[in-house]
Amino acid sequence: QRYSELADQNQGASESVMVEIKALRSQLQRAQQELDSEKRGRSQLTARVKALQQQQQQQQKQAHVDAAKAAEDAMTITQLRQQVAALQRKQESKATDDVRTIEELRERVHQEESKTAEDARTIAALRDQVRKEENKKAEDAQTIEELRERVRKQESKTAEDAQTIEE
Repeated sequence: QRYSELADQNQGASESVMVEIKALRSQLQRAQQELDSEKRGRSQLTARVKALQQQQQQQQKQAHVDAAKAAEDAMTITQLRQQVAALQRKQESKATDDVRTIEELRERVHQEESKTAEDARTIAALRDQVRKEENKKAEDAQTIEELRERVRKQESKTAEDAQTIEE
């Protein structure tokens, strides 16, 4: 009965651990997708900066024609560069945080998998212990039966000896 209770408890714990592992894997996948999306966003921003840099070069060629417009565009480009740099720093910080979170989630998954393996070893040890107890019980029953047989033989011999003495 104790073995059954332990097995039931362990089964419940194992199912709970597997549910948590699935949830952690799902979180890990979402975090990876977010990181990939942010990388694509950074690439788009970089491409936009390059395009703006090319536009700035063209405007500088025409600067003698329209100096005021070139100055305004340069200001816009500078602001965009600052925004891009700020966004890149923010994204890099978030990417670093995401990587850290992913590593933490991987560690938790590893810990849960280790715990599940440890639970499996415990169950195996308990099963082995139960098997040994059952074997010992069977051996004890065999010994008791052998002793009963010896007692029956001894009683039979004693009865025969008593009858021989009476005769």
